[in-house]
Amino acid sequence: MMQPFRVVFWLGSPVCINHPWLHLDGITAHLRYEEALGREFRYLPSKAVVPQPKHQAPLYIKTNGVRHAGVSVFCPDVEREVQTMFKRFEPEGFPHTGPNKVNLGSGHFRNYMLRSVLVPCERVEFHACGDMDRIGRLLRNLTHLGNDGRIGWGKILGLELIPEREDLSLVACGVAMRPIPVSALRSWSEAVPLAWYPPYWRAESVALCAPPGAEVELA
Repeated sequence: MMQPFRVVFWLGSPVCINHPWLHLDGITAHLRYEEALGREFRYLPSKAVVPQPKHQAPLYIKTNGVRHAGVSVFCPDVEREVQTMFKRFEPEGFPHTGPNKVNLGSGHFRNYMLRSVLVPCERVEFHACGDMDRIGRLLRNLTHLGNDGRIGWGKILGLELIPEREDLSLVACGVAMRPIPVSALRSWSEAVPLAWYPPYWRAESVALCAPPGAEVELA
């Protein structure tokens, strides 16, 4: 049954992000592929769009083609932190036999500096309107939120799905709760090019949108 609800992830470590928001429908699309394909999911191309698994019921209701799946709300609203990680070649202990020069620009000994944006919040919330039971089963397979879960960021300690009386996933109190294409709106206070449907890394997913937080009126 389609219904409005809120998703709450309780975290044990900061969330690492490379974009202002996490997208709930992007997360569930990823989990849906994993569920449908099993181990074959690991062999999918990373830079090509693969068609959605067939014969699956929609997870979310849509308005003007836009899924009722809000972006992340970090709670409490804390300041972002930037962590810098360096990798440098250390000549001490390097074997004296073999090549006289070491390539530091590429390969195994490449030097680099990585900056990560961390959100040290205690929980992340999403508003949605859709099949709460089905979405809940998918989300319970998730262990981390955001980037670099392999090194421990965004560790999920608990998950709650809370039914809501009002659908707050698309527009709440006249404010956009997710990127909404201006083609789906009657009015908007600001607009910028944003991806608005998964996969969010795909250039074709980008359109002129009202960003989350903009004052909007649906068409």
